[in-house]
Amino acid sequence: MDGTPCGPYESDLCVNGRCQKIGCDGIIGSSAREDRCGVCNGDGHSCKIVKGDFNHTKGRGYIEAAVIPVGARRIKVVEDKPSHSFLGKTDTHTHTHILLF
Repeated sequence: MDGTPCGPYESDLCVNGRCQKIGCDGIIGSSAREDRCGVCNGDGHSCKIVKGDFNHTKGRGYIEAAVIPVGARRIKVVEDKPSHSFLGKTDTHTHTHILLF
């Protein structure tokens, strides 16, 4: 159906009954693609790496471990040793907590 994505994880669209490539610039047939930093036609060098360590061992309830910037991608969380903690996230708009694991 025209105007629908060609697949669940694709930016390509159905146009006149055929799947058409859509670049990150929004142009049909464009070869423009996002780089690893999420920049359209970027060279992959504008990424900002954010690192942090969390070693808080006491306390109950929610404790902020890190703030993940808006638009962050390729997020990696590593647990170095077993703990009794859980990882969750907070929606900054609704202030609701979501347990991840």
